[in-house]
Amino acid sequence: MSNGTTTAQKLGSYVAGTNLSTLPSSVCEKAKHCLLDSLGCMVGAAPLAPARQLGAMVRDWGGASEATLAGLGFRAPTPWAAYLNGHLANLLDYDDTIPLGHPGSTVVPAALAVAEWRHCTGRDLLLAIVIGYEIALRVGGAVTPSPERELNVRGIGTWQIFGAAAAASRLLGLDADQAAHALALAVNYAPVPCMKKFGHRDPTSVSWIKNNLGWASLGGVLAAQHVAGGFTGNLTVFDGSEGFWIMAGADEPDFAAYTEGLGQVYQILDVAFKSYPACWVIQTTLECIDVLLRDHDIRANQVSRIQVFGRSNLSRFFDPAPKSVPDAQFSVPYQAAMLLLRQPLGYEWYTEENMRSPEVKTLANRVQFIAEGEAKAIYRDLGQPVRVCVDLEGSRSVETAIGVARGAPCRPLTIEQVGDKFLNLVTPVLGAAAARQILGLVEDLEQLEDVAELAGLFAG
Repeated sequence: MSNGTTTAQKLGSYVAGTNLSTLPSSVCEKAKHCLLDSLGCMVGAAPLAPARQLGAMVRDWGGASEATLAGLGFRAPTPWAAYLNGHLANLLDYDDTIPLGHPGSTVVPAALAVAEWRHCTGRDLLLAIVIGYEIALRVGGAVTPSPERELNVRGIGTWQIFGAAAAASRLLGLDADQAAHALALAVNYAPVPCMKKFGHRDPTSVSWIKNNLGWASLGGVLAAQHVAGGFTGNLTVFDGSEGFWIMAGADEPDFAAYTEGLGQVYQILDVAFKSYPACWVIQTTLECIDVLLRDHDIRANQVSRIQVFGRSNLSRFFDPAPKSVPDAQFSVPYQAAMLLLRQPLGYEWYTEENMRSPEVKTLANRVQFIAEGEAKAIYRDLGQPVRVCVDLEGSRSVETAIGVARGAPCRPLTIEQVGDKFLNLVTPVLGAAAARQILGLVEDLEQLEDVAELAGLFAG
């Protein structure tokens, strides 16, 4: 992309100038899967206490009924719908993943809210999602700190906001110059890279806001709305020694990454889908445990000990007594107990009943971690090799090892598995009929005349 002179202008040209007809079919199909996955996570998280608390806050704020709050049964002004649905998408920690973050939890809620408000078509929504992912992932790649710097500075909403701004800009019909200004203005809403203090460096004190992806989704929508109303941003904001890269905590810029391959190489194809409602770093551990339990028909009362052997950076994920839903999402012992008890993959993992259960605590205390090998920078790749040994009654043991979790691009979920994950998340909240209807609309998204029809089904 060579249009414009600043990075913001080049990105704005892509936002306004890309057409659905030019996208490869594989990219369109992946975008549908991303939409379905994020929708499932949003609706599936609605029964959790943090979702209900956030829902009550938004209801109290009042305002126009423009866009649907997933699974919560009411509508709100478009920015607030993007805000709450962004939190819901990330709340179960079941959302899509790349080594840098969780793009779907920002792009999809923003795109859905604006598309419903403006009565856009399914084709409009599909294109906006692709554009949002491509812009977000390139900005993320350009401002990512080095592995050494990342030990102290990390933030994902910090750059994911630009995916929301790009998707909203396209759906609002902004031209190339306006889209550039929306991206530039979004810098003013970008959350600081605070994950090392309020994220999961210490899984026993995870912030309930977690990655603050709701704010990133909200900020992207507001930036696009501001520009539609006549506001402007600083078009040089991504460039130079004072560019966004240094604001985002990077120790050096990668200016080429902003636009390299834009419109030719589609980074959305690198997005992974999780098989378990937990941090990606511990997906291989949970998959090992799950495989052993299923292959050997193991019951909870047969297990005397579970040993997990892996990189030393996994040690932080082994608190056996999490105190809140976010804490539990970074606790291998707690999640192992959910697998042992055959709990459904979804909000049931994080109910108050399970969090307080003496049986869960007993099983969690049987899980141990043994470091093997040096720690590597988390999220630099999607691999996290582990070996798991389950000790059973009668001095019998079974073990297995996995290097990269199911759901990564090299081990992708099948179309059927993505659909099953969606149905498993949504059916307990909305019922089987609504879940099937939503699945059908997303599969045929190009035929949908008004996104409001889809939103009406996931309201709850």
